[in-house]
Amino acid sequence: MNKKFIRTAIFIFVAVVAIITIMHSFILGRGFHLNWSISRYMGTDFWSAIIFCLANFVVAVMTLKYLFSVKREYGLSPIFVILAIIMTVLFVSLSVFPVGLFDETWGNFGLVSHLHRGSSYTLFAFLILLTLDLMIEVRKGLVMHLFGAAAVALSLFCVISFFAGWDFFNDYMYIFESGYVLMNLVFYSLIPRKD
Repeated sequence: MNKKFIRTAIFIFVAVVAIITIMHSFILGRGFHLNWSISRYMGTDFWSAIIFCLANFVVAVMTLKYLFSVKREYGLSPIFVILAIIMTVLFVSLSVFPVGLFDETWGNFGLVSHLHRGSSYTLFAFLILLTLDLMIEVRKGLVMHLFGAAAVALSLFCVISFFAGWDFFNDYMYIFESGYVLMNLVFYSLIPRKD
């Protein structure tokens, strides 16, 4: 199990999101908006959508490669493999279809944005399932299990908040969304070696 893959994936994701957010917010003068999602920042211009897509493809491949090494080390079930593959496909899909890029106004979503949003919502659910599966199948690692429980708790809070339309969640969407994605990647990195 080579942890450099997942650590590199975390670094790339954080660096690209941070750089593009800073570029749009401060250098290009669009302002920093905590109520924007990561995807909204990434889909603001073609250059950011392309960079985000390419970076996410690398992140997805490295994460899947790492997860498959975990599968080999622990002899994980076919259910884990299916969840990991679906998660990767959805992550690539939301990157290929940037939200808002081809829409005349924000909220007037066309086909590309609907494909992004569908992939994003489904990915959210599969990240929860993958975390739970790993917590069940990998029986060692107290830190991993505690962190996984926190990730699941955050995910449930986000789901409830989203469907309830709570202002607090919507006003700080950027923090909750980026925190949730990052928590999942860090969770994978905390999987202990079997030996």
